[in-house]
Amino acid sequence: MADRKGRQHQRHASHNGPRAIARASVSALLVIALLMMTKLLVPLPAQSADSEELAPPAVMHALESVPMSEAAAIGQGPVKLIASISGPTLRGPKGLPRVIYVGADFCPYCAAQRWPLIVALSRFGRFEGLRLSHSGAGDVYPETATLTFHGSSYQSTHVEFTGVETRSNVQVNGQWTTLETPTPDVVQVFNQYDAPPYVGRKGGIPFVDVGNRFVFSGSAYDPALLKGQTQAAIAASLSDPASEITRAILGGANVITAAICVTTVNMPSAVCRVPAILSLSHQLTAPH
Repeated sequence: MADRKGRQHQRHASHNGPRAIARASVSALLVIALLMMTKLLVPLPAQSADSEELAPPAVMHALESVPMSEAAAIGQGPVKLIASISGPTLRGPKGLPRVIYVGADFCPYCAAQRWPLIVALSRFGRFEGLRLSHSGAGDVYPETATLTFHGSSYQSTHVEFTGVETRSNVQVNGQWTTLETPTPDVVQVFNQYDAPPYVGRKGGIPFVDVGNRFVFSGSAYDPALLKGQTQAAIAASLSDPASEITRAILGGANVITAAICVTTVNMPSAVCRVPAILSLSHQLTAPH
């Protein structure tokens, strides 16, 4: 958000007599009023209504330790396969396949999609600094429980991850405040692939690009599924294969996992060579 800059023209009053003093007093009041108005017109700094509370260890453990046997039992679940792209794999600064996410804290579809994305990426590496968050109270599916990538980091020897949360879940004058600005290389990927024929419509979020080999826009399932749930309850449900929430989140995670495995040439094998993941990888790369 660009800053607005203004000039203040000051008048120097003479101190010769009551009339001059009165003029000086009026001028001082005008300057104070102008300063107050200027302060109101300057864009507010980026802010978020996130709890600023780190995701509790129990939540992170549940996301990071879903048994691959449970993944195999669910497979694709109710999730649709994502769009494939022919061409070389996009790599990050370390030379590893790169996964890019573009979303926003206020967005309920982003709130829903972060769950399977975090589960999938946790099979290849480890997050630090994920925090509790929720979608905007003034949007559809208000206050959908989630985590935010804002302020977090990710380490992996198999894949590189870039997560950008462009807007907060705080509104000022009817607008969601700015949170993060994507780098030019992320903008290039977003503009090229978050558009037909790769996805249904241009510029939708959440947008996920897996190595420029697979892309999708939107959430893998209906955010209404998470209505009334807390982060702790969502994470705890992942141990129940019969749960509708589990089938949606793990189905989405499995499809993302299979896509990443294509870019890593099935490494690590403990993840990528699980029969259910191999089957999904073959479906993703099969001619359509």
